[in-house]
Amino acid sequence: MYFDDSTDSLWIGGYDSSTGELKLLQITEPSTNFISTISSATSLYSTQFSVSGASYTAFAVQGSDIYFAYTKNGSSYLQRGTITNIDDSNFFIDIKGAAQSTEQMGVSGTINDIAILYDGYVYALVSNVGNSAEGTDDTFYNFHDCKVYSRGALLKIAGTDYGFEVENTLGWTNSERTINSIGNPESAGSPIGSLEAYIPALKENNQKFYGPRRFVAIKPKELAIADCGANFVLPNKTAGKSGKLFAHNRVVNVNLYNFAIDSIVDLENIKFSNVCLSGNSMYISAEGCNTDPDASDEE
Repeated sequence: MYFDDSTDSLWIGGYDSSTGELKLLQITEPSTNFISTISSATSLYSTQFSVSGASYTAFAVQGSDIYFAYTKNGSSYLQRGTITNIDDSNFFIDIKGAAQSTEQMGVSGTINDIAILYDGYVYALVSNVGNSAEGTDDTFYNFHDCKVYSRGALLKIAGTDYGFEVENTLGWTNSERTINSIGNPESAGSPIGSLEAYIPALKENNQKFYGPRRFVAIKPKELAIADCGANFVLPNKTAGKSGKLFAHNRVVNVNLYNFAIDSIVDLENIKFSNVCLSGNSMYISAEGCNTDPDASDEE
């Protein structure tokens, strides 16, 4: 769903998985018409727009301007268009410019949320959490000797005559760092090697994202963002300590005057998204190492 305060309209979006068609429903003056409209609506309305094999992940509308994100063949794309009413129950989306992948926009991962602010700027959240051994987001299976990712970005986007362009990127981790085990630990007779990680180091976690998911509050010049990801410590055989996955669930506040992270609130009892390690364990076990919850300290 997306609320367009410029027209006092609540938009509900969905798609036909068999055809890849994007579908929409507009509820005008939702404070008075929501219940009656929802109860009488049998389906979302056709937009005459489809991308074969696509799954839509987010959209935002301001007036007739629409931005929507979808994934296809492992890549995430952002597309801009113009909504035109055909009649009372159908819409037409006139595509404006070409779709751009997150890689073309200088990052990678999935676009989870989009917001259009009063000044016309578009903000998109991109999350890249998982590892190179698995294609599933938020999952860390078979993580030894592979690349792991827990990062993301806030993109500031401006509309152009030919579509849109990214004006600024906040909180993205583009450099690789190595997380090492100590003392040559083994698990089930196999060595536990190092991890090549695209994850913010603890010292920079107030400047970077671990995996932004949703806008949880929007003010004229401030955004509150649900951010969820993970960091790792590998086993220390010398000290007899197991490794651990540290889950991060927090709200990141971004000041739009200077486009910078302003404050962070860590949440202990709320999970925006689950992250997994070997299915369900938070600990990276090794022969000769214990699993005391206090045995490992985050990097």
